Amino acid sequence: MSKLIISGIPRSGTTYLFRSINNLPQSPWSPHFDKIVDHAHYLNDTIKVHTPYNNFSLNEDIKVIFLHRNLFDCILSNVKTFNHDINHFRNIGSDYNGVLEDKIFDQDILNLEQLFDVWVTNAVFPTLVIKYEHLAECQTQIEDFIERPFSLLPFNLAPGKELDPNIALKISNTYQNLLSKLSALPPIYYT
Repeated sequence: MSKLIISGIPRSGTTYLFRSINNLPQSPWSPHFDKIVDHAHYLNDTIKVHTPYNNFSLNEDIKVIFLHRNLFDCILSNVKTFNHDINHFRNIGSDYNGVLEDKIFDQDILNLEQLFDVWVTNAVFPTLVIKYEHLAECQTQIEDFIERPFSLLPFNLAPGKELDPNIALKISNTYQNLLSKLSALPPIYYT
């Protein structure tokens, strides 16, 4: 059986999908992992990671699911949830150590475009790319890809937040390339 890596833009449902595939209960907290090595969280044959795959051999039998969602919502959710959490920044491969809200609108301090390029644009493992907003309707394709059934946890897709026009403009300018790459993808995409 292949190892399964679940990665994606932070706050795009990676923990939700990890919990669903591993039949773990829904919780606002990260699940218990068998081990954590270099920011990769392991449970059985499933790995949840938001950093590039430096520690995975290209000879390993690995499949990847990469999740993304509305980038404006992701950025705002990261600010709301992890504004001062330096450990979270490390877990997603950033060396930023300030207050997230001070820079994230003007700089890609979380390396989101690099994360996308490593796992999707330059994918070296078979990768299933899914837009979070379409996750529930893609369960059959996910099961076929990972070669095992699972049950999605209850799924609530919250509506996007009202966005200050000045913040929206800053995000649009800062993340222009990534927004273009994400908008070009269909809801589900195989690399």
